[in-house]
Amino acid sequence: MIDAFAYFHLPSVPYDQDFKTADLKALAARLQGALAGQGYDVGDLFGSDTDMWGFPVRFDGYFDVDVGIWSPKSSRDNRWSAQVHVQDPGWLKTTRDARLAKTKEVEWAVHDALRSHFDARNLEWYFRKGPARVGEGQPTP
Repeated sequence: MIDAFAYFHLPSVPYDQDFKTADLKALAARLQGALAGQGYDVGDLFGSDTDMWGFPVRFDGYFDVDVGIWSPKSSRDNRWSAQVHVQDPGWLKTTRDARLAKTKEVEWAVHDALRSHFDARNLEWYFRKGPARVGEGQPTP
């Protein structure tokens, strides 16, 4: 399993806004549409109430990279987060290398979408385990 998280602020959403399921689902749908607009084969939305909504990005019908958006109430420093998740990166080196390359491609697509479609601010990427502390992430995937 491989995860990358992007933490950010959304200036279009007030800091203290009480979010509803439909609001978070709509944001996930915007991200889904942005990736579909970049030519990715995206699947249906899935999610859970006001915590997280996401969708798969499919490659060749055999490999999915899941992309999700999490509400600020899920983070201890009240930042939004987007997750790029690969459940099975593969055991064989060639399979793993190919899937990691596709995963990095999706990370960049999410990064570009957050910047251009969401006007995300203070965007930081984290690729390690443990808490994500403001200022300790990297600016790009």
